[in-house]
Amino acid sequence: MTDKLVHASDTDVSRIIQAQLGLGTRALTDELRLVEDLSADSLDALDLLLAVNERFDLNLPATVLTDIHTVGDLKAQVRVSLAEQGHS
Repeated sequence: MTDKLVHASDTDVSRIIQAQLGLGTRALTDELRLVEDLSADSLDALDLLLAVNERFDLNLPATVLTDIHTVGDLKAQVRVSLAEQGHS
């Protein structure tokens, strides 16, 4: 993936998290934990996954949520999935 695409996907993931969790324009760092720091529950996590799948035309299964704990984890998962689909 190009640096431009990485930045765009990271920005979009942050915007999705902000919108889904009602955070407004709060700055999000990669280290923020979705549950502990941003108060996401299991339904929020599923909503995030659905929004990410829709935005990036992915088909990530709900099982990936067991490996996603932080904002950075979600961004990384999107980058890996986009690379696997040949978005470079």
